[in-house]
Amino acid sequence: MNAADLLQECCEVLNTAFGEDASDTAKELLAELLGVSALKIRLNSDRIVINEEIRRNALDVCRRRSVREPLQYIMGRADFMFGEFLVGPGVLIPRGDTERLVEKAAELISLSDGPVSFLELCTGTACVSISLIEFLRRAGIEVTGVATDISEEALAFANENRKMHGLEDALEIVRHDMLKDDFCHLVSCEEKFDLLVMNPPYIRSCVIEELEPEVRVYEPRLALDGGDDGLVFYRAAVKAAVSVLRTGGWVASEIGFDQADEVSEIFSGTGFFDEIGVLSDHSGLPRVISARLVGR
Repeated sequence: MNAADLLQECCEVLNTAFGEDASDTAKELLAELLGVSALKIRLNSDRIVINEEIRRNALDVCRRRSVREPLQYIMGRADFMFGEFLVGPGVLIPRGDTERLVEKAAELISLSDGPVSFLELCTGTACVSISLIEFLRRAGIEVTGVATDISEEALAFANENRKMHGLEDALEIVRHDMLKDDFCHLVSCEEKFDLLVMNPPYIRSCVIEELEPEVRVYEPRLALDGGDDGLVFYRAAVKAAVSVLRTGGWVASEIGFDQADEVSEIFSGTGFFDEIGVLSDHSGLPRVISARLVGR
């Protein structure tokens, strides 16, 4: 059998869930499974020989995808910035929009003199921390970080990703509840962090049931739910920043596309921050907020 024959079988499995998009979804799945580009599947499917084992695996993947299980969970990995990250049920899947957070965080922390350090809250897979370290090291900047999360499942993925990227020497992984725990054990008075970075839960509780099944059913609500107004973690971030940052240190956080004004007001209302700015994602939507700590 060739890939063209298999694609027909895959489309039959996927048709109920994806309708007219079933063909594109089948090509994407088969490309992932074979480790080739979707373009190659599209142009040369009749020339790619498929054995029975690959056929069984492909149909199993399609059956799982037909109930809207995310492809990243099925494959056990997700692409983000410089490489792959291990993912699975219990941890938020890295998104391309979050790469803007890493880019902004790198820009801000590189303003510091000498070796730099950062704290990441709500780390999930640790893709932000790991990518930030790799980004800065490529620029010749010495950097260390501490990444925290409340979820034991997420921390297990964070630890595995840290090992996979060879960053045990540069990144510490710590369990921490940013809404309840203090920050004393994360930072010393003598060595405050240069940057606090986070991609927190920011979806309003009432909206979660309206999300697509891949998110609503499969991704952990703990990593999505930002409370009634979606802003709970930003209020906590202000308190965290005052505790852990040196004067002149920066906060960089992902935000929802409609939260720029509200989150800006949370930071400006304290009187502790200046240079509050918003960075858009590649679609032109507000995606990252940054602010500098100037007082306590």
